[in-house]
Amino acid sequence: MRWLEPVHVDDFKFLQSLTKRTPKITIPSPGLMYFPSGRDGVSSEAYPDLDLLWDDLTFAYQHEFRALHQAGCRYIQIDEVPVVMLGDPNFRQGVKARGDDPDFLLNKLYPEVMNRCIGRRPPSLQLSMHICRGNNQSAWVSSGGYDPVADVVFNQLDVNSYFLEYDTARSGTFEPLRLVPKNKTVVLGIVSSKLGQWSQRIRSSVGSTRPRNSSASTSSR
Repeated sequence: MRWLEPVHVDDFKFLQSLTKRTPKITIPSPGLMYFPSGRDGVSSEAYPDLDLLWDDLTFAYQHEFRALHQAGCRYIQIDEVPVVMLGDPNFRQGVKARGDDPDFLLNKLYPEVMNRCIGRRPPSLQLSMHICRGNNQSAWVSSGGYDPVADVVFNQLDVNSYFLEYDTARSGTFEPLRLVPKNKTVVLGIVSSKLGQWSQRIRSSVGSTRPRNSSASTSSR
């Protein structure tokens, strides 16, 4: 894997030409390169040492961020699925079966790799993270609340804000939101874009547990 030239700059420039508002570019999580499938998903010929993969990922993301910033981009969103998969008991069993330690991946390797990739960005570049459980064509790949991953996600990642899937019971309770630091913001996807209605679960709980530094929106489905 090599970063040779900007991937998203042309997309940004096109979007920028269509609006007077702040354009947002969304890019996949670095975690997709390893965490869902493990070592079997990474060529041993190209990467006999996984540290070489992390080096190439870091180079690619940092250079892409800089290129976007130089083009005028001030808002990037990371689309993140792997981290919540590491909190799903069924997925964790699969991780163990393939020879990985899910606790090591979640608590050490994931934050280290992520922060290397998104670190050293220009201070004026806002970075948000959209977290869901895989909603391609209304399918999903994991379930479970944010409880097992909340401390890592909210307190160990160099991210400014979060968009969190919360429109169904498989997203868990709002209790993990207590860990969101005051200098970060969260947007809760509590309205399904398909159903177009608030669930009774949301109505009864969101008022007492949602932090002040949060807002609500539709969820990607």
